[in-house]
Amino acid sequence: LKYSLLGTPTQEWAVTTPALGTASAIAVDSNGSIFAFDGNTSIVKYNSDGTKVATLAVAVTVGDTKARRVILDEFGGVYAGFAGFDTGLVFKWREEEDGTYSQRWTLEVPGIFRDMNIQNDLLYVLLDAGAYLTLDVGSRIIVYGGLLGEYAPTPVWDKELPHPLHAVDVLSSGTVFFASGPSPTRGVDIGSDTSTYADSAVDWTPMRLTNIADRLHYWLDASYITEITNL
Repeated sequence: LKYSLLGTPTQEWAVTTPALGTASAIAVDSNGSIFAFDGNTSIVKYNSDGTKVATLAVAVTVGDTKARRVILDEFGGVYAGFAGFDTGLVFKWREEEDGTYSQRWTLEVPGIFRDMNIQNDLLYVLLDAGAYLTLDVGSRIIVYGGLLGEYAPTPVWDKELPHPLHAVDVLSSGTVFFASGPSPTRGVDIGSDTSTYADSAVDWTPMRLTNIADRLHYWLDASYITEITNL
């Protein structure tokens, strides 16, 4: 769906992906072209008018792999992140002169892929070491360098982060912001290694928002359910 935001939002066009797959993530480039997942096996590119112009095939070889994130760099590179049962994959494509896309590399990351971002030729990847809210399971961010090369990037640095992880953003200065949801398995201590970066963490909930009584309609948090029964 594309909406015009001049005044009251109005729908301009809508398309259905060719394989009728779930468009679990999208990205938009500077020309208004849209890159959308079509299930877990391809990414479809539409121009700003909603016309399909390219398909990027995904060669996923790990079973039960789910599409999580698609991002673009300023040079036309397309990156897709996938989460498997206990691993993650990142793919990169580059546009050719005829408008088609060729896959440049595949990167297998050591953990369950949660999110990624790009800044200054660096790839920032969030990973969980185990299933969501599992006891004694950690999370980390790994930063890879050399995105513009022909080969898979290599690790530059990594840090442990509070489990579980959800999203990451990076400023041009290199400052990293990440989201980690409330967890009964975690306190506020995220480690003592502050030699190369500053950190802070709280177990945040929406109840800490200003004027929460006037702003919150409802809030559902299942993270403290300790037993699952068949209903």
